[in-house]
Parts: sequence; C-alpha cells; structure tokens
Amino acid sequence: MLGTTTPENQPVRIVLAGGECLLRAGLHKLIEDWSECEVVGQTATPGEAIGILEQTEADIVLLMLTADDDVNVVRDLSQTSSASRVVVLVNDSLPGFAGKIVLLGARGVVGKNKTPNELRRAIQTVHGGKELWVDRESLTNLVTGGTQRSDQDSHLDMLTDREREVVHFVCKGMTNKEVGEHLFISETTVRHHLTTIFGKLEVRNRFELMDLLYRNRMSYPLRKQASGM
Repeated sequence: MLGTTTPENQPVRIVLAGGECLLRAGLHKLIEDWSECEVVGQTATPGEAIGILEQTEADIVLLMLTADDDVNVVRDLSQTSSASRVVVLVNDSLPGFAGKIVLLGARGVVGKNKTPNELRRAIQTVHGGKELWVDRESLTNLVTGGTQRSDQDSHLDMLTDREREVVHFVCKGMTNKEVGEHLFISETTVRHHLTTIFGKLEVRNRFELMDLLYRNRMSYPLRKQASGM
C-alpha cells in the first residue's frame, strides 16, 4: 500500500544511479515526499553505484540507463549486494531492453514516461521480494514477443496445462516455493515440473527458459485451447 513503511518500520533505502543531473534531482525530490522511502546515495555514473553499495546498506538501486550505457552494469550491481535489488528506468525508444535487463538480474523495469505512482508501486513490489515488476508493454515484449512465432514455438505444445502455469509464474520471477504456494503444490513438485519443462524445451535453467521465450518471440497461453474453438 502506498504511503506505508516496511514491516520493520524502516524506510526503503534507495541509491540513485546514472541519468542527467536534473533527472536525478527531480527523482530525489519526488522520493523525499514518499514517507516509506529515503535516498541514501547517488551517483552520475552507473558503475560508481557499485562502490556506494559496498559502503552503504541499500534496498533498491534505481538505475537510469540510456542507449550509451553498458547494460552489463545491471549484472554487476545485482551481484554486488544480495540485499539490494535493481530497478531500471529506461526510455521507451529502446526496444528489447527490458528482456536483456531482466536476464542480467534486474528485478524491475519502468519506462521513463510512466507516472510517479507506478514507479512507487514498482519500488514497493520489488522491495517485497516476491516478484518482478515489468510494465505490461515490456512484459509482452519479454514473454510473448508480439505475434511472431519461431519453429521452436511448437515445443510449447508439448507442455501440459500445469507446466504452462509453472512457466508463467517462473517468468514473473517467483521462486520455486512461491510458485508452489500459488499453485497449491509442494516445492519438490515444482522442481520436478521444471526438470520436465527444461527437458522438453532443451534449456538448462530458468534463465535460459526466459531467454528462449524472449529471443524466439514465443507466446504461451496458460491453458491450451480446445480444438475447434
């Protein structure tokens, strides 16, 4: 809920990284007005945020990327601190960025044209740690990739309804335990489903699964449609 603090009654600690000076100043002012958040550091260079994370406890790195930035900094930031989660602000003119950013470890992707409330919800959702935050358009590009289909798309026809449900929740960034809670099955059963899914789709892990869906523009309804409908 907007305007609430964390369960420990501590504000969400945010580091601002990258972007133009005026943009960072505007975000800093905006976040100061959110009672549940505080800015604990900022830097003009995305790479310098790594040094800040090594010296400052932060919950969220709000990273502003442009086409000139090396997106691999997302991976570096994600690996620097297990307690910090990366949320990336991107230009809508950078198609395909969302998929690559998520695969590199970002937990949230928000377009710069979105409203302040959407950014606020994204920060709170990602800080909760239960799922990714990707706006509807980016999620479409990441998972379904529009209407184009590749030859490999036929592999999805081999998945059962339950396996499709598992894929759906895995691609939302959920852990095996969280997938099990949503589907009312055990964590062990989720692992068994994933083993079968990986074998059918010829991938080794969940990251390769997401990459396969993204690169090949696959779509996957949760339920198979009945023939003739």
